[in-house]
Amino acid sequence: MVWETYFGGGMGRAKLSGGDEGSDQISELRVTGSEYQTLYAQANLGKRLKWDDRAGALRLAGYKFTGLTLQDGNGQSLPVNGTGWGFYLEPALVYRLGYRAVKLDLQLGASLPLIQPEGLDNEKIWATLGIGFDILGN
Repeated sequence: MVWETYFGGGMGRAKLSGGDEGSDQISELRVTGSEYQTLYAQANLGKRLKWDDRAGALRLAGYKFTGLTLQDGNGQSLPVNGTGWGFYLEPALVYRLGYRAVKLDLQLGASLPLIQPEGLDNEKIWATLGIGFDILGN
């Protein structure tokens, strides 16, 4: 059994869905895009074999959403200068394939909102594909 802990961050652009149902004035508006920055801590518990690794993971992630874009019922985009923070608990399955220091990394998980900006809806299921390098040779 192997226990691993990661801390990381990133940034990107997201397509979002959602809307504010609380007011007739903006009931047809929905959030369609945002830029975001993220910080996360992830713990993995699994098994390391010669050619592959298999693990279960639990990630606590915080996302800062900026540059929100709203779309009205006519499809017109309306930029908004607001920001919002969201915090999510993200359990995942991790599979890595490769040899020693270089491995293809696949993660499949769920995103459970702990705190979420009003009017935003998160992706319930997510997947990542990447390449991992072990620079310390462990």
